[in-house]
Order: sequence, then C-alpha cells, then structure tokens
Amino acid sequence: PVERQVVSWGTTSLALAAFIASGRMAESRAAGEAMVAILEAQPDRDRAFYLCTDWSGSLITDCASDVVPLRVIRFDAEVNHYWSLGSGMAALVMLHQATEDAKWLTAAKSVFDLALRGRPKAFHSLSSPKIIWGTTMLFSVTRDEACLDVAVEIADDFVERQTPEGAWLGGAAGSYENLEEQPVPLSVDLAFDRSLWMFGLARYVD
Repeated sequence: PVERQVVSWGTTSLALAAFIASGRMAESRAAGEAMVAILEAQPDRDRAFYLCTDWSGSLITDCASDVVPLRVIRFDAEVNHYWSLGSGMAALVMLHQATEDAKWLTAAKSVFDLALRGRPKAFHSLSSPKIIWGTTMLFSVTRDEACLDVAVEIADDFVERQTPEGAWLGGAAGSYENLEEQPVPLSVDLAFDRSLWMFGLARYVD
C-alpha cells in the first residue's frame, strides 16, 4: 500500500551511486533531490537525523521502536545505522563530480557535519565502515584534512577490532563473540566491507 511506502536516505544514496555508475543522470538527479529534501527537512540536526519521508515527501519523525534504527540516527543512542551517513556523502560527491554542480557538494558537506555530531560513537561503531567511503570521497574533492582525519580514525578502530585471524566480529549490536560462532558469510561480508574502504583510504595516506 502507498501509505506504507517510504523514501529511505540510505537506500536512495546507494541507488544514486548505481545510477551514476550506469550513466542514468535523470534518475541520479531525482535521487539527489530526494536526499537534499530530507536534509533540508531536519527539525533538530544537533540531536538527530531522520532518514525517511513518506511517499508524499513528509519527513517521518514518529515511528515504532522496532524500526527506529532504520528511520533515525539519534546522536545520543547506543545503536545507530551510521553507514548511511557515509553512503550519502559518497553518492552526493559522485553526483557533484558527474554534474559539476556545487549544490551536491554543499549537501555532502552538510552530511559530514552531521557525522561529526555523532562523534565519537559514529566513528567507533560496527556500522561505521561506509563513513570511510564518504569522507575519502569528500577529501578527494575538497582536500579538507578534517575529512581524512575521520577516515583514519575509523580505520584505526577497525585495526584494533580485527581478530588475530584477520577477520571482524559483527552481527546485531556485536552479538557474536568469536569466529566459530559467527556465520562464515557474515565474516566474509565484514572483511570485504572494511577492507574495501580501507584500500580506498590508502590512496590518500602515506
């Protein structure tokens, strides 16, 4: 039903990256506009970032407790899905690079400012990896060392969390205590995700 459909910041950002990669610029701009609309509708950026609108474009600020992490990043909460801040930054920078329109870069910088409001949790979380993607993309265009500092901070945290086998433990709120308990597909996914963004970071550090 239409009344249950939402526009999700995280999903839209990943769709935007895919649209750009496939040369679908009309869809890319539409996705970018949807993301900017979500940014501009935020009622209190110092405390929270609401991630979804309903199908009519109204920001969703009231949601059931079981979907809260999917609908809002509360900067004082213990569990958040911070990854969408990273994918949002990266996708908006990609749109800026594809169109040379400064509007999208301004939006990406606004997302970076939001991520800083979540410090230190946003940079020391199981859901932080894609923030490296976003901050390195932003650094590649702006050369703002603050972006690179955040990426390095997250990568340092990953290295500290890495197991002797070279893997990472994950799951909902870090529910797995060892690799024997953790499903192999999840171990592979975590290793690929973290390694991918750290390889991207390695291009910009000595």
